[in-house]
Amino acid sequence: MVITDPIQAAQDYVRRNNITGLLQVLTASLIYHKPTDVKSHLVDILRQMQSATQLGQDEELSVSSVNFVGCLFSDDDLSTMFNMYDMNNTGTMSKEQALNAV
Repeated sequence: MVITDPIQAAQDYVRRNNITGLLQVLTASLIYHKPTDVKSHLVDILRQMQSATQLGQDEELSVSSVNFVGCLFSDDDLSTMFNMYDMNNTGTMSKEQALNAV
């Protein structure tokens, strides 16, 4: 009979599903946007994250690595940051530059 430590099992579950990162993103979005309808806002963010993942836009998409910038930055914000990193006006930037920008 195998006895599993429930605390270790819970920690593994949290780590495997990146629950800490997810909660950080959701909390940051609430603090940044201060929506009047908190539940709807959270549902919208989760749907956006699910859509981004399902579309396969980035196979390595993870909450902790990119902090899902879509919930915190407007298109204008992202455009400004992109232009700051694209000093040679190539219209591209490396993944490292993108992660560094946010």
